[in-house]
This record gives sequence, structure tokens and C-alpha cells, in this order.
Amino acid sequence: MKHAFALLALSLLPLSGQSEMLLNNNFAEGMKYWNINRLRDYGSETTAVLTKGELHLGQLRSLSMGYLNLTQAVSIEKGKRYRFTFEVQGTPGKQVGFSIGDHQARETSSNVIKLVGTDWEAQELEFTAKCSSDSSWFTKKQKIDRRNKLTKDGITTSDPKAMRNLEVKSDDGIGACVVAVGLGLVEGNIAFRNFSLTEISE
Repeated sequence: MKHAFALLALSLLPLSGQSEMLLNNNFAEGMKYWNINRLRDYGSETTAVLTKGELHLGQLRSLSMGYLNLTQAVSIEKGKRYRFTFEVQGTPGKQVGFSIGDHQARETSSNVIKLVGTDWEAQELEFTAKCSSDSSWFTKKQKIDRRNKLTKDGITTSDPKAMRNLEVKSDDGIGACVVAVGLGLVEGNIAFRNFSLTEISE
């Protein structure tokens, strides 16, 4: 995920009959199932705090490579329609990106927005999936990510070695379907809440 995916999607509650596909979509279980890329020189000083179902990130700085993303593995099927939503709060004029799909194979749907004010803003992306999640990869990824937690150093995976091995196996772009919020162009502080991913019934 070395590309800037500039947009954040608002998360409305699923309509009647829609099934929520994101796990821990409201951060009720902390950072379980969520990841933040915070490599050295790429957002390594970023702060992260969870409060009342809101994820607040601070000390963000704009990165030319855009290597700072909030992600979760998803089980989607190529050709089907989905809706990704969320709410974001930040500085007016700042760009935020979001995308979904297999980023390593560049088979993604994405959008970019500019924040208008300082209040919570709802964002939405409707798309036709360009990749299908490999069920074996998805199961292994969930097993790793269910132990994710927020530490004094930020969001981490509890088993980084297992994560690296899993990502290496998906370098060919097979199975690595994730939803991603790109923070590479954001500076200062930003917050998110109420993420949602649902399939759109035709």
C-alpha cells in the first residue's frame, strides 16, 4: 500500500436488510481487526487515542509516498456492488482518501475528498468490486488481526512476523482485499467513527 488513497468514508448505520461486513466497525473492541501502517519515517510519530467509539490520530504529517493507512481485511467478491461509509472530523481544506480492493495488484476503487468544516462529515463510496478475497488468506488475516491492540507506541499487530509472512504470500495480488483510508496527505489531527461496509442489493 505505497500509494496515497486520499479520502475517508462516513459510516451510516446499515439500512434494513443490509448486513454489516466490517468487524468492530465502531471500535467498541478497541483496535481489534484494524491496522495502521506506522513504519519508521512514515508516520512513526503519529499518536492514536480511542475515546467513545472514535479514533483520534495526531501529529500527522504529509508524506510524498502516502505510506500511512488505516485498513481492515474484507471478504468481497469481484463484480458485486458495495457501499463503504464513515464519518471524519479534521481541518477544513485537508484531503482525505479511501479505497477498497487489492492494493498490491492495483485493483481498487477509490475516492478523494476535501474536508469542508470542523464538524463530523459523512463520506460514502459505492463501487463494483475489482477483486475477490481468497477465503484462506482472509481467515488467516482475521486470526492475526483479532489480537490487534492500541499501545503507547500506536496501533500494532500482536504477531508482526505472522503478518509479514502473510503479506509476502500475497505479493502477487491474490487475496489481499482490504478497505483502506489513506492518510498520507493529512497533516495535524484527524478523527474517524462509524465505519460501515455493506453489499448493495440490485
